[in-house]
Amino acid sequence: MTNINTLYLNLQATPVKNLVDFIGRDLPEISKIKSLLSSIKSVFKSSDSNIQLYFIEGRVYRIDVFSNRRKLNLISSIYYLPNINQIHMYDNLGNIMIASEKKRLILDNISYTLSYLGVIDKLKSIIVSV
Repeated sequence: MTNINTLYLNLQATPVKNLVDFIGRDLPEISKIKSLLSSIKSVFKSSDSNIQLYFIEGRVYRIDVFSNRRKLNLISSIYYLPNINQIHMYDNLGNIMIASEKKRLILDNISYTLSYLGVIDKLKSIIVSV
């Protein structure tokens, strides 16, 4: 089992104010972030107005998914760690649901009921997007 390092939870997250400008930057992980955002929008049936991208020191990215454009009700937080090629997904209460490394599931904390309903398969589509 791979170690899940969550030190990023203690670091300050800076919101990306203009997503278009940020996506236009010359960072090696931009294409993967674009793919990840596209997959998240598809799985959660959301739009740019329901999503907030954050930058955290050490090249860690957090993507919050909200239920509406007013961004009052958090659905999930997804962390992308390009340096170690991991994605960590949290529920709205801050509990880790799944983690992946190099497109492989390394942690599955989803209940049998939700797994039976196919939630894990939907979330896997986010994992394989980067």
